[in-house]
Amino acid sequence: MSYKKYIEIKENKKTEFSIEQYNNSLIEELSGLLMNPSKDRIKFVKNDTINELELTNLLEESQYPNSILLEMAVATHLVKKISQERKKLFDWAYKNSNTAAEKINSMLLEYETSLYAEEINCIEIDKAISNYSYHSKKRVQELAEKIDKAVKNIIWHNHNIFVEALYPTPEYGNIAYLSEEAIVTIGSTHKKQIKFKFENNEINEIPNKSIPEILQKDCNSLINYLKK
Repeated sequence: MSYKKYIEIKENKKTEFSIEQYNNSLIEELSGLLMNPSKDRIKFVKNDTINELELTNLLEESQYPNSILLEMAVATHLVKKISQERKKLFDWAYKNSNTAAEKINSMLLEYETSLYAEEINCIEIDKAISNYSYHSKKRVQELAEKIDKAVKNIIWHNHNIFVEALYPTPEYGNIAYLSEEAIVTIGSTHKKQIKFKFENNEINEIPNKSIPEILQKDCNSLINYLKK
């Protein structure tokens, strides 16, 4: 490896990211359900109050043989189906003295109770915020890692890169709380911005004719790489 190439690799800046503004909007929006409840929105949020990561980890720990059926039931958000699978889990946990399965049973029983009730409380709001925030951060972090990989494989002049999660603005009639897009800001004194959609990797440039040619070329290279 040449000394010049070594310096370029050594000095590449890591992509920074933030979900702070997204989180602030999320907290404000969901907290508002306590003062101004909406039946449809409460039902939507209640579906997302279970910690899926914790559930998956506990299922792996328990080695419950019907874990897939249980996860499928949870994914329906239907109390009847969840209850049916939970009772099977409970019987299995009792016969096998399985502590992890007992924890899952308690978790699902609490989830069923939450889904059954029409009102929403502070604890459920906090759980939903935690879940949406976790998954939104994961999306932004994966994009940042993808960008870091890209700049190692293209001609790049070590520009600052900052990725910021956007709070969703769904079309009329839809409900969404998970971040669906991010703004990628490239540069410091002169800045180029692109909007990135997580679901389909769609990229839209935000017009800025005043940026230097070298920054625009690097941005074009990055965009082309991210579209692969």
